Amino acid sequence: LRELMHDGYGNFVLQGILECGTREMKDSIVTKVLDKGVVDLSFHVYGTRLVQRALETVESEDVASLVVALKGHVNSLIYDCNANHVVQCSIRAVNKHGKLAQKRNKSLTGNESEHGECDLVGSKEVCECNDVLCCLDHVVDEVTSEITEISTHPYGCRVVQRLLESCTGKHIDTVLDSLMTDKKVLRLFNHEYGNYVVQRVIEYGRPCDRETIFDEIMNGDNIINASKQKRSSNVIESMFQHGLEEQRNSMARKMLQFDQTDGMIAVVSMSMDEFANYVVKRALDTLTKNGELIKELQEV
Repeated sequence: LRELMHDGYGNFVLQGILECGTREMKDSIVTKVLDKGVVDLSFHVYGTRLVQRALETVESEDVASLVVALKGHVNSLIYDCNANHVVQCSIRAVNKHGKLAQKRNKSLTGNESEHGECDLVGSKEVCECNDVLCCLDHVVDEVTSEITEISTHPYGCRVVQRLLESCTGKHIDTVLDSLMTDKKVLRLFNHEYGNYVVQRVIEYGRPCDRETIFDEIMNGDNIINASKQKRSSNVIESMFQHGLEEQRNSMARKMLQFDQTDGMIAVVSMSMDEFANYVVKRALDTLTKNGELIKELQEV
């Protein structure tokens, strides 16, 4: 097994066993992976594939063991071209098992908390749910300790996006709080990688987070200036796509105001810009419930 883990072809055999083998076979591989060192394997070009496949195929208790083995090394893994995929896979796998446990709880009781967490305190199913989710605590803590640096890294921004897409309850709250503290998220608008994190905050964040970003967009001429820049224009599009109807209408009305810089109505100069024209198109696509506003934009 040790030889196959690092072999360009042999690792595919082990991946096949993880996918199709018996529980005993899978347990044997997971034990060897833990003995060999999950962190070391994650850095290896072939070992990382095996760790990822293990996370995708084994039972929740084995997933928890693999993720706990990353403790203290999460950020160094994130900055590596091979190992960052293990962190991303860990986030998806833990939340998948957590949601399956919650679904089983719900089928037994018909109850679910407002955060999607289980209400069967003290039951075996709740313990299973909490155990697998708690193994992600150290990942969230390590990522949020360097949230700005990680959000602006080509691999790190992907990890933050996975956290925002997959996590619920205290985990996503912790990530969002770290991004919103001192309005760090606003400094990511036009960053090559950070803009993707902002888009995920708009899509998966809390109403208060979305409102903070909306306020920044509406401040002065920000909506016009941001729309005319390559990266931040994606943020404006995302707000049109995922914002509230009231927010979309306010942004569209701002685009109908006169732009002193260009000496014309803002939406006209935007429609002729290489990046802002996509914002105008997105606005027209999403303002479906306000016929008068759409008509006014089209006429201008």
